[in-house]
Amino acid sequence: MNNTASLLLIAITALLISNISNSKTLPYIEVNAGYIQDDNDAKAKCTSICSGLKWNRQWISIPDRNHKHSGYSVCGTNAGVDVPVNDIRDQGWANRLCPKEISKVKWNGEWQPGQTAICHCKHNAKLYR
Repeated sequence: MNNTASLLLIAITALLISNISNSKTLPYIEVNAGYIQDDNDAKAKCTSICSGLKWNRQWISIPDRNHKHSGYSVCGTNAGVDVPVNDIRDQGWANRLCPKEISKVKWNGEWQPGQTAICHCKHNAKLYR
């Protein structure tokens, strides 16, 4: 995927979560896990997948139309999912914030079966807008 497509994907994700109310914790982040055989397999794979997310150095900030100086941002990951964070103002801020926030992502104990199973990862950051 080229940089333009990646940034577009991040922007779409950000827009999808733009209706989150003030100071609300997101329910979970879905990450593709491949085949998962059962709950024990899910525990091993999802724990590793969720805690193993790394920042891919991509981010985007979405201003809140209702507030002049606030908004939120998302940090891209090596798994192709985005982690929402509070407003990133510049690259230096992203360099500090994204790795720190992504490292907080953990498995919430839930998963969805299927040909490509989905791990539900939790991120306890609160978005303030």
